[in-house]
Amino acid sequence: MRAQAELSVTSSGVYSSTLCGTELLTLITAVNSASGKTTNCVENTTATSPNTAWAASIDLTGAGGTSGATSANFCVDSTGFAGGRITPGVVGTSASAAVTCPTP
Repeated sequence: MRAQAELSVTSSGVYSSTLCGTELLTLITAVNSASGKTTNCVENTTATSPNTAWAASIDLTGAGGTSGATSANFCVDSTGFAGGRITPGVVGTSASAAVTCPTP
């Protein structure tokens, strides 16, 4: 996803405004299909700022967890990070909706 996202950088040095919904969609669909889970992809596009950051994450915790348990997520973002992150919360939920991966 990082490589594909970098290919979407425009001549003005920002990511495509449709990065999650278009440029990464095929990869997101493949991950969702293989895992049976839902990838959370977030861009920092607003009416006043260009898309200069993004993050995508997916919950890796097995089904059947309990409320309040720790959720293990794989996250990749525009800072170059790609790896596991442990976030508190309900097992089976996606990771943070921030445009960078949450810290452990």
